[in-house]
Amino acid sequence: RSTIETYAFERFLKLYHPLELSFDYSLVEKIKGLGDDLQGIGELLSHYSSKDAHRLKSVITQSSLDLKPLAQRLDKVSGYMPNAKNIFFDFGKEGNPINEFADLQNIISKGGFTRFTSVSPSKNLILDCTVYFIYRIRCCIAHSKIGEYVLKNSDEEFVVEFGEPLLREVLKQCLSKGNPVAPV
Repeated sequence: RSTIETYAFERFLKLYHPLELSFDYSLVEKIKGLGDDLQGIGELLSHYSSKDAHRLKSVITQSSLDLKPLAQRLDKVSGYMPNAKNIFFDFGKEGNPINEFADLQNIISKGGFTRFTSVSPSKNLILDCTVYFIYRIRCCIAHSKIGEYVLKNSDEEFVVEFGEPLLREVLKQCLSKGNPVAPV
């Protein structure tokens, strides 16, 4: 569906849908693995979050992702700092791994996210930013409401050049064979 969609915002949502399906697929696989253990099933369901950001993070952290391509995609935000400020900070929500817009500017000015790929503690920063940025773009497309940044036609380039490549990289890696959340 995403390959025939010409409108970038709709295409982004169509690309996001396989990740949503993998949330549920992952849960079903875990339940299957428990067999008749009802207590185990109950525990899994009690930890199953209905919040997409938590579920997206779960899928991404279960996957064996290559950080370098993710960091390269994150670095593309440098060409869209006004968009990033609006979407991730001015209209930001709980869970932003970068506290202030100045911190993002600092990361970009000192070589971007790619400089973190060899530093172990920074793995979380790359993964958390990937999750947060994808989730926030999705929210801005899907929710036109007070308190949410409403994307304008002028934001389309940001989605095409930054959001889609980041989301496609996550999809490519999460849904590849051998990954724990990929259907067999």
